[in-house]
Amino acid sequence: MRGGPTKAMLREFQSDGVKSDDSYIPALSNCVALLRILYPSLEFSVFSVFAEEAIHCALTQMQELARLMSQQRGENTAIKGLMCQLCHLIHLREELSRIDENITVVEKRIDLSKIAQRRVEIVQSSRESKKDVETEIKVCCERLVQMLFSGVSAPLSGVARKKPDEIRDAVSALEQNWTTQKELLRLFIPNATTREVLLRPVRARIDELLRETDSIQQQQQQQQQQEQPEQRTEGGTKTVVSAPASVPTAGNSFAPGQVEDGGTAELLQQETERQTTMPEKKQFLPCEEIWIWSSVTWWRQCP
Repeated sequence: MRGGPTKAMLREFQSDGVKSDDSYIPALSNCVALLRILYPSLEFSVFSVFAEEAIHCALTQMQELARLMSQQRGENTAIKGLMCQLCHLIHLREELSRIDENITVVEKRIDLSKIAQRRVEIVQSSRESKKDVETEIKVCCERLVQMLFSGVSAPLSGVARKKPDEIRDAVSALEQNWTTQKELLRLFIPNATTREVLLRPVRARIDELLRETDSIQQQQQQQQQQEQPEQRTEGGTKTVVSAPASVPTAGNSFAPGQVEDGGTAELLQQETERQTTMPEKKQFLPCEEIWIWSSVTWWRQCP
């Protein structure tokens, strides 16, 4: 199909973008020239037939332009192809805005799919060139916004598994990518208002991503603060715990086979108190009395 981009034009678009009206592909330039000549000269019904064919050819060549640019060597070739296609589409829409009426063409054809049933139908369809251009612009903008966001946010992919230092480096790389993409868009879209419309949804999604990243950083800081006391304890810091009254000391150990529990400890304490209050061996005048300790009571034995 004639009117497509040449290799020299592809190299120029890759390096310098679209500089002026003379930089557009031949299919678009010829379409615009045809519309300007025929619109004031022919009846609108006749003009619509020629205009629709020229616009359809231009749209096809714009899609081919984006495809060829994405196949070129270099950086950001795919996104440059979409930007270049959008630039051509916007220029075509501006030219069509000078035409007050809708460019509509009604096509009629014979449907032979039911000829075996001895039925032949005439199918009628209509195409509106302005709506086709708007549809192409919408699709191109959606793809471009998605590609811009993917390119800018690439450093923050898998942010939940990154360390704090890696997150800071990723945020710096994201800011650098954002500046690069804005400068790249300026080469193809000279209108500042159009650029702002394209960048607004990208900026909103990036802001949301940065808020999520900040939340992840705060969670990581909280985890580090919780882990620091545990690390100090494991490193040699000992916690001194005072022994309760029921725990025996070195001078008051349990007998073999005895189980330590609350009741046994209390009995041992009572026994110790009784031992401290036990009277010593005494001598009496009438007889020698010996106080003998029993597990039940004190009793006296006389010789």
